Amino acid sequence: MVEEYIEDGFVLLSRKIFSSKTFFSLNAVQKLITIYLILMANHKDSEWWDNYKKEFVTIKRGSFVTSVDSIKNKIKDKWVTTQKIRTLLKILKKMQFLTIETTSHYTLVTILKYNLYQDGDNYITKKITKPQQSPNKALTTNKNGKNGKNDKEKREYAPTVFMTEDEYQKLVTELGDPLTKEYMKDLSLYLQSKGKRYKSHYATILAWHRKDEKEGKVRKPSDDENQPKYISKKEPKLTEEQIERNKVKIKELGNILKGKFDIPIKAKGG
Repeated sequence: MVEEYIEDGFVLLSRKIFSSKTFFSLNAVQKLITIYLILMANHKDSEWWDNYKKEFVTIKRGSFVTSVDSIKNKIKDKWVTTQKIRTLLKILKKMQFLTIETTSHYTLVTILKYNLYQDGDNYITKKITKPQQSPNKALTTNKNGKNGKNDKEKREYAPTVFMTEDEYQKLVTELGDPLTKEYMKDLSLYLQSKGKRYKSHYATILAWHRKDEKEGKVRKPSDDENQPKYISKKEPKLTEEQIERNKVKIKELGNILKGKFDIPIKAKGG
């Protein structure tokens, strides 16, 4: 009897993914690409031949040499476009999920914490004896006091920005995911630079959004930091055809006014 054999090895995918703020912030296509990136990473150190330098380069565990086209060809899905891959790589880099090292000849991607999540020993539950458990529990209760339950429910969605999952979902429903992240990023920078505290970060972001709406500002979320953060609510720009039509109308109006206000020439000797 021939036993079935699965080639090419495997990766470990933690169930912690359901509570991961990184995965929680990505859309379905971005999640798919991210899983492919994990699958593409080396499970052990290996040698890669640099055809330009004519030498072997050591590629560490958790890293791999790739390109945007290579990732796209690997997935082979019509929804996975070149632009979506580039955008996701920027996002994952900002989230410190991976690093990207680009040379003149190749791009090296490294999945951070690869060793932590791909080591089976880290998934073994560690037993805690009862004498150790009781003091720890008492210490937690004393530290949190009455607000302990609320503190545990809140998660850090951005540095120093905390809210419950329900509050985050409400923001995403009302503002959309990209705009919510923009506000959280600004709030994070504001809290860190000013040292201020707000009772509710959820309410603060909502208040900022209401204020922007009243002032006629439309926030424009973008991965490109050089683009303006706000765009004014102005009339849309006219097309060339509309401009030409307006020119004709202005000219016709000018001719009418000119004829209306023409002064008769005085007769000779008058």
